[in-house]
Amino acid sequence: MPISPTSPTFITGEHAILPEPKAGFGQLVQRIVQSNSGRHRALVPPVPRLERADAWNEYRTMAERSQRSGNFAHAEGMWLKAIAESHLFQDSDWRRGFSFDSLAGLCYAQGRYDEAEVFAIRALEATRTAYGDEHLKTAECEMFVGSICFSLLKIDEATAHVKCALFIYESILDPVHAKIATACYNMALIYHSRGAFSEAEMYYQRAFKIRAHIFGSSHEKTTTVSKLYSEMTVDRQSHKEAKEILDRLIGPATPMTAEAA
Repeated sequence: MPISPTSPTFITGEHAILPEPKAGFGQLVQRIVQSNSGRHRALVPPVPRLERADAWNEYRTMAERSQRSGNFAHAEGMWLKAIAESHLFQDSDWRRGFSFDSLAGLCYAQGRYDEAEVFAIRALEATRTAYGDEHLKTAECEMFVGSICFSLLKIDEATAHVKCALFIYESILDPVHAKIATACYNMALIYHSRGAFSEAEMYYQRAFKIRAHIFGSSHEKTTTVSKLYSEMTVDRQSHKEAKEILDRLIGPATPMTAEAA
């Protein structure tokens, strides 16, 4: 099943044209600031010079308010200010990761995946510093980066990040947990898209069992898995038939061996 904008939804957590090369963090900030300058009137009066924590909270409040009202340009500006304020805190302060993750989510929701990737990776790094490598919040950041990589057709990177998230979930959560089911579902989508049907089948079945136990077999979250599993069986049969046709036309493929020097 080729990956395309119409592929099944890749779940980021309880939260085909190839993309242009991604810009660096500094370039993205400059681009956002320049594109937003003067385009939208601020929804609230300018923020006075406050204590640092109060300033960060104010920027966060304005950013979230702007997002809810659909003023995404203003929200971006406020998240950038929140990011700047968060760098005045200690490296281990949770607000750094939160600010980057929020801006990444805003970009992701608008389909700006290259920018979302830059900010999400920064969020992952900051979250690891704040909480450690095997914390639930770190796992959620890994899952989010994996979803962005999947959208950018970076399948190897997506696989690595989602596997890492699944490992963390398995280490700290009950085996029958919704987050583990989500990670298994995402792994199934990745392997399905690669044509690795045996691996995809294993993860689809695991996701189905967990969701059926938690939500029931007729719940939408469970039936979504069963529908995609059915699609995979059709894709697997089509793949098998296509291979048989090719073998008849040009002969079975033989493994390539390296020549001795």
